[in-house]
Amino acid sequence: MGKKQKKVTKQKEFTSTNRESNTTSGSSLKDLLSGDVLEKLKAQGDALVQADQDRKNKEAEVKAEQQRLEQKRLENDFDYLLNNSDTNWSKYK
Repeated sequence: MGKKQKKVTKQKEFTSTNRESNTTSGSSLKDLLSGDVLEKLKAQGDALVQADQDRKNKEAEVKAEQQRLEQKRLENDFDYLLNNSDTNWSKYK
């Protein structure tokens, strides 16, 4: 049992010193990358955001167009108009 306990304590010491060395260095990814690479990554991120917004706008336009066409089709359908019209004809006299 004594041997196992010694191995565990050595491993704990190693991991704690490893964590301390990572936190004391204070280097972030932004600090480690060169300015050129960082600018390229930002530009690529901006391009992806813009592409996503364009895609959403196109989807919204297509959906609005489909709804407009469906409404136009329903307005030409006599059965739909008859079932969905107001039955109080006295308003229209």
